[in-house]
Amino acid sequence: MLRSALAIAFSGASLACGMAGVGLALYGNGLNAWAAAQLFGAIGLVAGLACGCLHAVLAGKPVAEPERLSQEALAQLVRTTLAAAKADRQARPGSAADRRPTGPRDDTALVPAAPKTVVTPAAAPATADASGRQFASSAFGA
Repeated sequence: MLRSALAIAFSGASLACGMAGVGLALYGNGLNAWAAAQLFGAIGLVAGLACGCLHAVLAGKPVAEPERLSQEALAQLVRTTLAAAKADRQARPGSAADRRPTGPRDDTALVPAAPKTVVTPAAAPATADASGRQFASSAFGA
């Protein structure tokens, strides 16, 4: 009984520490970093205790094993799989290196040319500095 109680407590403590670390990492630069770590830790503690209890409750339940195949059924499954792989290999003559393209890809044939659009000064606000270069204006005054 003590062993299962310790397992549940350590499960809660482990998840609480992990979630507190996540909260501290997310809000580390803010003023409320420790409050966020405590909140995340409390949520982690509750979730860890719930998971630990579920593990304790379901630990004694028997798990249904898959149905075992007989030797004849297993041998038939292996033969079927090998035959399918052999047929797949025969359908594609040559090796993988033979089927690989050797020349450079020509992407222009696959992608249609985009229509050219004319950008007017009213549509794209830009400012010019002293050297004549233009750059986009931003909300931060750049």
